[in-house]
Amino acid sequence: MTPSPRATSQAFVRSLGAELALPGLGRIVYGLVWLLPALMLAWRIVGGTLAGDLFEHAAAVRELATHPFGPLNPIVALDVPHTLLSPYSLLAAAIVRLSGFDPFNVLALAGFVNVVVLALGFRAFMRIFSPSNLALVLAAVFAFFLWGSAPLHLGVDPLIWSGFLNLQSLSYGLPYPSALAMGLAFFGLALTAGYLQRGGRLRLVAVIVIQAVVVILHPYTAFFILVGLGALIIAHGSRAEIRRSIAATLAIAAGSLIALFWPYFSVVQLLTGQVGAFDPEQREMYSAVLLRTWPALAGIPFLVLRLRSNRRDPLTWLIGGLAAAYVLGFLTARFTLGRELPYVVLGLDIALAIGVARILTRPNEAAPPERAPAERAAAERATGWRARVTARTVVTICLLAVLLLGSASVFEVLTTGDSHADVEGLAMMTGQYDVVLADQPSYPAVPTWGGKVVAWNGALAFIPDIVQRRADAAAFFGSDETLAERQAILRKYAVQWVLYDRSGPAFTPAFEASIKGWGSPYATSPDGTYVLVAVTP
Repeated sequence: MTPSPRATSQAFVRSLGAELALPGLGRIVYGLVWLLPALMLAWRIVGGTLAGDLFEHAAAVRELATHPFGPLNPIVALDVPHTLLSPYSLLAAAIVRLSGFDPFNVLALAGFVNVVVLALGFRAFMRIFSPSNLALVLAAVFAFFLWGSAPLHLGVDPLIWSGFLNLQSLSYGLPYPSALAMGLAFFGLALTAGYLQRGGRLRLVAVIVIQAVVVILHPYTAFFILVGLGALIIAHGSRAEIRRSIAATLAIAAGSLIALFWPYFSVVQLLTGQVGAFDPEQREMYSAVLLRTWPALAGIPFLVLRLRSNRRDPLTWLIGGLAAAYVLGFLTARFTLGRELPYVVLGLDIALAIGVARILTRPNEAAPPERAPAERAAAERATGWRARVTARTVVTICLLAVLLLGSASVFEVLTTGDSHADVEGLAMMTGQYDVVLADQPSYPAVPTWGGKVVAWNGALAFIPDIVQRRADAAAFFGSDETLAERQAILRKYAVQWVLYDRSGPAFTPAFEASIKGWGSPYATSPDGTYVLVAVTP
C-alpha cells in the first residue's frame, strides 16, 4: 500500500529530527545557523554601514591605545572616567598599539570572535535545559527571528540594542563588549549548573573570573547571571547540596567584588550614583513592547507545561525572575532594569524550541488495545487526534513565522544603514585632543577619528554637566541664537572646530549665515553634505 502524502511528510519531519539528534550533523547545522549573523556583520563591514555605539567603543579603544595607563575621557575634553574603558577595550587597544590598525576596524573584526564565543556559550547554556540538538538549533533560530518587525507593517522595529539576540541587533552589535559578555554569561551559568550537580572547584574559579569580567563589561548581563544563579539553586539545590549552593553564591559574590577594584572607572559609582544617567535612554525598553516581542509569546504555554511537570524547573524560574525585574524597572522608573527584556524573550524562545522539538521527535501514539471497550477506544482516538492536530498547528505556525520574520530580518539588514565615510574624512582633519562642536548627525564619528566633542546625546556617566552641554550644543545650531550667544558657547568650551550636516533636520540657512562672525569654512565632504569650520580665535 502506497503511503499518503501526509504520512510521507510526517515521516520526513521525524527523520529530520532524528538525524539532528546525531552529534556531528547537529553541530554542523548549529554552526550554519550562527554563520548567518556573522555574514550580516561582514555585509555591514564591506558596505561601511557599521554605526551606532561602535563609534563610542572605538573612541575608548583609541584613547587607551594612546594612553594605556592614564586615559582621559574618550568622548569629551575632561579628565573624568568612562564606562567603556574596560578589559575588552584594553585588549583591543593593545592590538591597535602593536599593529597600528584603526580601532574601528579592530573592533569590527573582533565581532567574528564574539560570534564564536556566543555560539559556544549559547550551546552550553541550552544544555542546562535540554540535550536535544534539534531544540538547540531551533532556539538559536527563534532567538534571531521571533521578533516583531517593521517590514511586516507593525509600525515599529524590533529593539536594536546591545545585548539583544535578534538578527538586526547582532548585525551591529557583534563587535560590542556586550556580545562577549553575553557569551561569557552563558558559559558562567552552564558552569554553575554543572557545579551544583557534580561539583568541581575549577568550575567555581571560572565562574569567579567570568562574573568579574561581565560586571565590568555589561552590568545588565551580570544581573542576568545573578537571577540565573537563583533559578539554578531552586532547581538543583537540595539539603544534600546546600554546601554547593552556598559555594556558588560566594563565587558570584567574589567575582562581583573583584570587579569593584577595576582601576579605569568606579564600578561602585556606576552601579549607585551614576546608574540614573542611563535611565532616560532605557525608557525605550518599555515602548511598544508587545508589538516588538509578540512572536516569542508562543513560548508561554510551553513554559506553563514545564512548570506543571516540575515546580522547580530552572527555565521557568529564570524567566519569572527576569520578568519580575523588568516590571519592577517600570514601576520604580529604574528603566535600566528594562535591559533584562532580551533575556526574558530568549527564555520564551528556548521554552518554545524545546516544546517544538519534542513534538517533532515524538513517536506516533500507540493504537488503543483491540479488546478495549468501543467507547473508550473512540475517546482515546479522538483525544489523540486533537493532540496531534494541535501539535501540528503549533509547529506549522512557528515555522511559518520563522520563515516570514527571518526573511524580513535579513532583508532589513541588507537594505539599511548609512555610510560614515564622508564625516569620517572630515573628523580626521581635527586633532585627537581638539574640541569639536558637532551637530546631532555628525557627533558620533568625531571622537573615533578626530577630537573630543562638546556634547554626546547617548547616555554618559561621570559627566556632571552633560545636560547643559547638550542644551548648549542644540542652541548653538538653532536658528534663534544670536552671534554673541554662539560666540559665548564657543568660548565656554574652548571650541576649535565646528562640524555640521547641511542635510540634517536642525540645519537652517540662518545658522550658516552666522559662520562669518565666528569662523571660516575649512573643508567640505565630497558630496557637500558635511562642513568643517575652523573657529576664529
